[in-house]
Amino acid sequence: MCGMLDPGVYTEDDRYAHLRDAVMLYRNVTDSPYTTGWETLVMNYDLKIKSGFGTSWGSLVMEPDAFTGSYTEDWTATAKRFVWDISGTYIGNGDLEGVSVTYALTPGDITTVPANTCDGGPITDVQNISDYIVLPE
Repeated sequence: MCGMLDPGVYTEDDRYAHLRDAVMLYRNVTDSPYTTGWETLVMNYDLKIKSGFGTSWGSLVMEPDAFTGSYTEDWTATAKRFVWDISGTYIGNGDLEGVSVTYALTPGDITTVPANTCDGGPITDVQNISDYIVLPE
């Protein structure tokens, strides 16, 4: 993660932590021009404080560096014992119309990321992305 554009609204009660409308900026660096670029993600979640079980949902726009189009997605994720299971499908727009990218995220090692990944800004989170690209015929 390269930055928190809007921290959203965080609340807690006796059982749950809740987050609404947080906006984060990510830099995706992959071996494909279809999935290397900037991603803006809106996140919400309800997470049980003691057990770490919960759900998260939101939307995103991913803008690859090599194309004038973008991907969008309305996404959901689940947590078990504070570990999020994150996967989904980007849907192409503009130059990427007809292209979809099915992906899965796993925790990454921040020590392996080049310092300039976030255009000089701090890197606060790293995830590995594995993807399967479907091109239009």
